[in-house]
Amino acid sequence: MNRLRLHTLAPHLGDEEDDTGVSRPLVAPIYQTSAFSFDDLETADQVQSGTKAGYIYSRMGNPTIARLEQALAQCEGAEDALVTASGMAAITASMLSLVRPGERILAGHELYGGTTGLLKLMGDFGIMVDYVDTSQMESVSSSLNEKTRLVLAETITNPRVAVADVARLASCAHAAGAYLMVDNTFATPYHCQPLAQGADLVVHSLTKFIGGHGDLTGGVCLGRSEIMDSIRSNATLLGAAPDPFAAWLTLRGMKTLALRMEKSSANALYLAERLRTHSAVEEVYYPGLTAHPTHDVARRTLNRGFGAMFSLRLKGGTRAAQALVERSRLVRFVPSLGDVATTLSYPLTTSHRGLSAHEQVQLGITGGLIRISTGIEDPRDLWDDLLGALDAED
Repeated sequence: MNRLRLHTLAPHLGDEEDDTGVSRPLVAPIYQTSAFSFDDLETADQVQSGTKAGYIYSRMGNPTIARLEQALAQCEGAEDALVTASGMAAITASMLSLVRPGERILAGHELYGGTTGLLKLMGDFGIMVDYVDTSQMESVSSSLNEKTRLVLAETITNPRVAVADVARLASCAHAAGAYLMVDNTFATPYHCQPLAQGADLVVHSLTKFIGGHGDLTGGVCLGRSEIMDSIRSNATLLGAAPDPFAAWLTLRGMKTLALRMEKSSANALYLAERLRTHSAVEEVYYPGLTAHPTHDVARRTLNRGFGAMFSLRLKGGTRAAQALVERSRLVRFVPSLGDVATTLSYPLTTSHRGLSAHEQVQLGITGGLIRISTGIEDPRDLWDDLLGALDAED
């Protein structure tokens, strides 16, 4: 059978057959267990040594988690996947596996605040970290050196949604003997498969669009088997395994991934086009707008639209942002993203609050910046809600 398109693949994820006789469960079962029993010492030893298939302890592997890993690998076109308890756990295990003391990480200057905090911690492990604007390829090339082991970027950056030229970043990184790791959380496999464009490793916060329903926490890293083997080993020792029920929830959410991203991406474009002309809005950041500085890169890098995330800068600064939060009735203030319902966040005091004031200003994270995660509602209702909140008199 030819490779299935994502709209067809997604509803069938996790449908592998179980040995249940003439019938089989329509929905994958949950193996909600911490450990597995054995009938004899020899079998247990064979499983632990890897000479016989099986499971021992859920920190080391679990059938529900394994089924999710297979599904994610299918979506991203990866040889192997490792599911973790959070997106940060996936990034941590990957960094500590790929980079040794005395080596260097070259990271995009605009990243999720938690990732930036983790990069600061890398110094305690003897790992050097420098930052570069990953949209400026000449700067990336000139910043690479013989100590650079890993280049880290986001497909779509947080919070100003700039799109990385993954193929060119991969070429630069590989020419310097470095790996390219891409956080694909905002884009999801629906809009981009970074491995197919040359990336060596992809990470996601499954908490966001892939889970999609605001009811779980999880992460994943994906890549070639020879890279993933060491990451899996280290993640097991670090205790990064997810709960089986969270893995099952993620697998369930993935079945509607293509439909959700198709709708939320269309809604984001609808709202971004209208908000950019509102008198209270100074600027809208969305790669689907032709005025966005990475629009041309986005057209080459992304598929089937430009994603569900956009940000806007309000002319009234903090006061205007506070008013928008208080007046919105349908679009709620949530310090996260990726739900089926549209939400807004305030990067200055949520996702990027750990940055210094100087770092925040450098990234344009000021009092008037609002980040919106678009859901699947009727866009006209979303527009009415935002318009009413922006137009309301003090």
